[in-house]
Amino acid sequence: MLPQVFTEITNSLSEPHFLLTKDGTIISANRAARKKFSLPDTIAETLNLATLMNQGAQKLKPLLHMWLRSKSPLPASIVFKARQDAPDHYLCKGNTLRSASNGESALIMLQCTNKKQSTAVFVALNQKIEQLTREIVERRNAEKEVRLLNQELERRV
Repeated sequence: MLPQVFTEITNSLSEPHFLLTKDGTIISANRAARKKFSLPDTIAETLNLATLMNQGAQKLKPLLHMWLRSKSPLPASIVFKARQDAPDHYLCKGNTLRSASNGESALIMLQCTNKKQSTAVFVALNQKIEQLTREIVERRNAEKEVRLLNQELERRV
């Protein structure tokens, strides 16, 4: 039931989203993930995220361990195999969606953002922060100058 709900909710999102078991088996993937990674509409329970990654299982195991211990999304850089034989770098945030309890296994939600796109967003955000910082400094300097002029004017009067 949860995989169906997960897919229905995440299908409208433009970024790839996966629902994984604690060993990295993909039990659900949204439309963006299926399209990007050429996955079938119905995910077989034998498909593991490691098969989509350039680094494979040796990179995935510590990431799964990290994500299983976190309730809030933790980022990691993953290089996926691309369809045109060129790797795609993604910033993936994963966290426990459901902890293991009552005989149910833990589930991990993984959101992946193209690293180039996320880098561009951070660059634009940093530029805006720098611009606002400069404006604040300029405004404070202007306010200081006005205070000094007012003090000088009061002194003259």
